Amino acid sequence: MAPESKLFLHDHPISSYAQKVRIALRWKHIAFEHAIPRGMGSGQQEMKDFPTSLHPRQEVPALIDGDTRIFDSTIILEYLEDKFPEPALLPPRSDPAARARARMIEDLCDTHYEAINWGYAEVTRYERGVAEGVAEKLKTQAGIHTRDILAWLEAQLGAGPFFNGATFGWADCAVAPFLNRSVAIGLGPAEGSPLQQWHARISELPCVRETFAEYEAGTKALAAMVGNPFQSGSGAKREYRDHRVEWILKAGGISIIESGLRDRNIRFSWPGPDPPE
Repeated sequence: MAPESKLFLHDHPISSYAQKVRIALRWKHIAFEHAIPRGMGSGQQEMKDFPTSLHPRQEVPALIDGDTRIFDSTIILEYLEDKFPEPALLPPRSDPAARARARMIEDLCDTHYEAINWGYAEVTRYERGVAEGVAEKLKTQAGIHTRDILAWLEAQLGAGPFFNGATFGWADCAVAPFLNRSVAIGLGPAEGSPLQQWHARISELPCVRETFAEYEAGTKALAAMVGNPFQSGSGAKREYRDHRVEWILKAGGISIIESGLRDRNIRFSWPGPDPPE
């Protein structure tokens, strides 16, 4: 891509990390193009139009800006904030505590909150844990842990209109896709609660409304897919990593990992190959 071209984002509309970046780009009115790498979501480890030079783990989002290649949603947001400082996403430098708070909110959502949402999808969409008899347990645990997250977030929001303070910003970009997914799966905040009102408020912002609409279309397309590629003997493997594995174990799903390793339909991320048979 030529240096004068628009920014290009390798992403997926269902990815909460990618949604975070799309919202930030749109909030800053930065022109960009985006596309889903061929094969993403298929369970195949190699995607020919998404080389490891973009991300050694071949995960989205990954941003191309001329000769610059950047992966990881947090680092992408930091890059955008450095290169396109207005309108700012982070609170002003004169308030380092507020800036740290925004980053802490993002970190919790990127790790613990994402893991719960992901684990819930493993059980409901990909039917993990059904054969092992632990699916209902994991769904129950997802509800309990989501309520804990929502209570923490409500305390962070306080009486303000946005997580970032008086205006929409970094922390709101971070919370938006994860909480919206909870709403979509029926685990959202209580009607009339401050969090529910915040969700309704940000959903009216053009940058959020467009991104949420893309997420909804993506989930409908996924729901229309026939069959479960990770239980068909096709060789497809879901990536288990980081806090996702921790949550599966904590929620009582160790048998899911054991059977996934046995059936060769889960994998771990770079570096190194999958565990030997």
